[in-house]
Amino acid sequence: RDSLSIKGLQESDEKPLWLLKGGKYEILDSRISWQDLKRQTAVVFFDDIDLVLKNHYFDQSHELHLLSKLPQQYGDSLRISARMKGDVFAANDIEGELYIEGTDLQANALVNGDLPLGLNIQSGAGDLHVWSFWRNSSPYQVVGYVQAQQIKISKNQSKPLAMDTFEGSFNWSDQD
Repeated sequence: RDSLSIKGLQESDEKPLWLLKGGKYEILDSRISWQDLKRQTAVVFFDDIDLVLKNHYFDQSHELHLLSKLPQQYGDSLRISARMKGDVFAANDIEGELYIEGTDLQANALVNGDLPLGLNIQSGAGDLHVWSFWRNSSPYQVVGYVQAQQIKISKNQSKPLAMDTFEGSFNWSDQD
């Protein structure tokens, strides 16, 4: 079950439609606890979070900006910015852009078990910049840049592939 709770606000199973009706909400210099219930992980605390939600009445769009220092085991910092139109609570009604930037991300702490082909990241750290463009609540283009160092990747229990440095740009589109 996905849920969002904010200390001081009453929990409800209803969609928080009030969140999209105000002009601007800011949660600054805050602490967020996160628990991945799917993987049954321990609670992780993110300190120094800044979160801003802006609702624009003229075109019914919404902006979301998140800046955070990461817990040391995950890396240095994370930035997420998005501009969306549509009903964010409907399954196929969102269009917009999403930007994700991570610095000094620690691969072995962030990736646990979701890689294809039985791949496993044993170590590595790097920076990531991703721009994605969405329609019908699905990405139709993803562009980015990754730079990483001291990477070790293995398949199942085989000898790992070690890379001192890796960097590159990528571009995917659902168009031919």
